[in-house]
Amino acid sequence: MTGKIKVMACTPRVFLGSPYKNIQKITDCIENAKSKNVRMILFPECALTGATLGDLASFPNMIEREEDALNMLITASCDFNGGIVIGQKDKVLYIKAGNIQKVFENEPAVIDGVQYIPAANPAEALGFHKTTEQIAEMSKICPIVYASAGYGESTTDTVPDGVMVIAEKGEILAQNAGVYGENFGRIREFAAIIADVEPGYTPVGMPKFSEYEPDLSVKAPFLPKDVKLYDEFARDIFHIQVASLVRRMEHIHAKCAVVAVSGGLDSTLAVLVAKQAVKVLGLPEEAFMAITLPCFGTTGRTLKNARGLMAAATSNNRTIIIGDAVKQHFKDIEHAIDDYSVVFENAQARERTQIALDLANKHGGVMVGTGDMSELCLGFTTFAGDHMSMYGVNGGLPKTIVRFVTKYLADTPEFAKEAPFLKDILDTPISPELLPPSDDVMSQKTEKILGSYDLHDYVMYHILTGKNTKDIFAGAMSAFGSEYPEEEIKNTLNTFFRRFVTQQFKRNCLPDGVSVLGMSVSPRGGLDMPSDMLGDVFGII
Repeated sequence: MTGKIKVMACTPRVFLGSPYKNIQKITDCIENAKSKNVRMILFPECALTGATLGDLASFPNMIEREEDALNMLITASCDFNGGIVIGQKDKVLYIKAGNIQKVFENEPAVIDGVQYIPAANPAEALGFHKTTEQIAEMSKICPIVYASAGYGESTTDTVPDGVMVIAEKGEILAQNAGVYGENFGRIREFAAIIADVEPGYTPVGMPKFSEYEPDLSVKAPFLPKDVKLYDEFARDIFHIQVASLVRRMEHIHAKCAVVAVSGGLDSTLAVLVAKQAVKVLGLPEEAFMAITLPCFGTTGRTLKNARGLMAAATSNNRTIIIGDAVKQHFKDIEHAIDDYSVVFENAQARERTQIALDLANKHGGVMVGTGDMSELCLGFTTFAGDHMSMYGVNGGLPKTIVRFVTKYLADTPEFAKEAPFLKDILDTPISPELLPPSDDVMSQKTEKILGSYDLHDYVMYHILTGKNTKDIFAGAMSAFGSEYPEEEIKNTLNTFFRRFVTQQFKRNCLPDGVSVLGMSVSPRGGLDMPSDMLGDVFGII
């Protein structure tokens, strides 16, 4: 084939598990392509059903309806003066003139000198950067048309990225940023890109791509290697968090988002995510409800910051003092008010969660969870307390990355009103604030109890990527030996290993929440481990 051809990549809104609705959107895209004289159109992987159906993809009714929808697509191709490429679970179909011209299995879908890549990639920080870079490199061999599944897919544990790219000769001709863009990937009907490409380069072998794999000498392995990418990395994380909450709220027809605000780091980031999600959904400001629930351990500084942050973020904010309710609970279960055991602490956390959940129910909303991945790995979260929510936006982020993203957002114009409170919260010691303070000074500091989160997140990365614990200890000594004594590093690592093994029961019943860094401790494909194992294999001493 000689000369240029006009190609389109199209990502329709997905109606998950509804092939009949999906084929309507796909045929709308084809009609749009006709009006633009497109010669080839690409749809994402599993565009007829949705890519995140899991086991239901093989349900007999689903297979039957997908076949019906495919026949409708084949019929629609009769009136299209071009070809259609669409991805299924393990293959790619090329359809033209009322027939399936070719089925690509275990081989690239190259048609007349152009490669078509239907995908269904979960969004990850720097994912758009990596995708465009790789597609551009691949296009030095032949033109590339790429389309990934987008808005409407499940956000149980990930967010579909919805990215589209057309490239040739190493140059990007057209692109759509999907979830990384300013509309957070939210579309009403479909998104599409078009470009003219020149088919038929001489193949010289596929390029090889290498992912950055930080070694044990890197103190902050979750961060990108290139400091120049830090802002983009933080922005991507925030966009993915917002996109996940937007999709979930729209799916359940939530009228509001409720966040329980402590004046600490995790709930602070959840506030910013919820505020932006409500804005993206076009809901009124008061659809974001922020509450703070002070009790026995709350200090003046955190309460002041919680109230200030809430007032800056939304007019729909309130303070609910829970001390009397918790005291009544102590009476009901015959627990002494001066018994500062785990019951004293957990009763406060559960009362806060109950109120936030009930307010979400009362107002037809969703209670947004605040806990992070570091707390989940350590089990430093109250079972059925801050451990539970209707949707968790921070569960895929280590504590150090929560801090990193919050610090980035504090310097953006979008959150100028919140910035003074964000900066003071960033400077406040991390604490559960469940035990009574002394002279308004917090009596619990998490990093005094557990050890530094810099160390815990370092260990978490390398455990989840399969490193030997003795190698992790040696690496930690090399990376952090000038900051912490050997005994403190050893104790912190052993604390992580011990709690990581014993606290799996909390992770096994996690609420839905989004992974953004390519790793997760969710039992739904992120981390598969029993609740009952012994931990001696993990120790370093």
